Amino acid sequence: MVAAGPFSSLMQGFSLWSPTPLPSSSVPRLLSEAAGPMDIQWNAPGPIRSCNGTEDQWVACRAPSCDGCEPLDCQFGAWNEWQSLGTCTGLATRHRQVTMPNNECGRPCNGVQAQTAQRKTQNSSSCKIKDNDCEWSPWSEWPSCTEHRSQSMRSRSIRKQARGNGRGCVGNSKETKQCAWVASPASCQLTKWGEWTECSPSCGGGWRAKMRRIRSHAKYGGEPCKGDLKIVEQCSTQPCVADADCQ
Repeated sequence: MVAAGPFSSLMQGFSLWSPTPLPSSSVPRLLSEAAGPMDIQWNAPGPIRSCNGTEDQWVACRAPSCDGCEPLDCQFGAWNEWQSLGTCTGLATRHRQVTMPNNECGRPCNGVQAQTAQRKTQNSSSCKIKDNDCEWSPWSEWPSCTEHRSQSMRSRSIRKQARGNGRGCVGNSKETKQCAWVASPASCQLTKWGEWTECSPSCGGGWRAKMRRIRSHAKYGGEPCKGDLKIVEQCSTQPCVADADCQ
């Protein structure tokens, strides 16, 4: 300790920070350290004051990984010039590209690649939206009616959308109408009779049958089919001869 004079006070203080050591591992490294408290004579009146602060400072460091990967961080290129200045949108844009991608142990890029900024339009009169009413396209032609169609349909589409304070399109985009053709009545038609089936027994009486089908049903008020679709009759009605011994 140094004796204090009548107009001097004694103050404890730190020495200067020591140099930062190089990183040797992936753990946080000691940034700097003080040599310890020391007494400094301060030629100013007042009481003895104590040091305020820490003797050590720590910071995280990056070192090569144990598998030998050398960190390669991502890097952005410079921003390009602002584009679309003075357009009707009032926005200008600029971009930047990734010039160096990171490897598996490097840091990825952190940030945006596009920016927008508000700009005053240079020709505001040309940017004003003009009022336009909605417009329909012409109707398509009515398709011809056929036997299998009871209605016909035509359509149209919006050729120009309404803009600004213009009026929207009013009406339907499709129309239908009843076909005007008159159908001719068609009567039911049957196929010809098929062949007789074989008789079940050869004697003593049996049954056989023949059949036909409907070829087309009646339409538009035509006559329905009449008659049977199946006919059954007896066959092999002769008596069976009994077995007899040879004489």
